[in-house]
Amino acid sequence: MPTKRQCITNVLSSLHAPAQASGLLVKQPMFVSDNNGFDWQFVNWYFHHFLGGNPFGHSSTNLGSLYKGLVKDTFKNFKHLRKTTHTHNPVDDAMGNAEAMIAMKEQMGLKFPYE
Repeated sequence: MPTKRQCITNVLSSLHAPAQASGLLVKQPMFVSDNNGFDWQFVNWYFHHFLGGNPFGHSSTNLGSLYKGLVKDTFKNFKHLRKTTHTHNPVDDAMGNAEAMIAMKEQMGLKFPYE
């Protein structure tokens, strides 16, 4: 039976593997989150604790701020771009945020570094 540490290490390693295998891994990946101040602390700790380093470096980007820049309006909100209901379940919230980023790409021309 694997230890909790081995399980978490395997999960974190698997986050990096698909991008690396597909050639999509960029020189410096960017961490984007709806609430990056909150989410970042956990992601950063887990990567450092279990893998010895964080592939995102020391920076993150707030999804709401990214949207405000795309539409050039500091009063606009991206949350209408989500399809999955925001339930505070991490899987639902991640799906909704991914849907919003895809909409930003398809509808507003957001570019990703691997394109």
